[in-house]
Amino acid sequence: MTSIVWPVLAGLAGPLAAVLVSWVVVSRTHRRDPGAVHGVMLTAFVVKMVFFAVYAVAMVKVLGLDVSAFGLSFAAFFIALYAVEAALFARLFRQVPGSKGPGLQGAR
Repeated sequence: MTSIVWPVLAGLAGPLAAVLVSWVVVSRTHRRDPGAVHGVMLTAFVVKMVFFAVYAVAMVKVLGLDVSAFGLSFAAFFIALYAVEAALFARLFRQVPGSKGPGLQGAR
């Protein structure tokens, strides 16, 4: 049982860190300058591609974690956390900049 704990936690740690950092950066950018969000998200995409490649190799090759357990937990947490982040971004982008309320929900 304990041999699976570290690969599962490692599968959670990478996607969780990436989602938290990108959420903070994008939400702060949206608050300051909503027009700059697109560029920030494109930059974050490239940074996350490199991060996840290095992270996965380090977890499997350097730390020697079980590939199956790590890969399955990584995939599951990645999908779940990015789904949550997408929902949060949708809510954030519906807000009118500078307001505290829900903004233009339903307006197109």
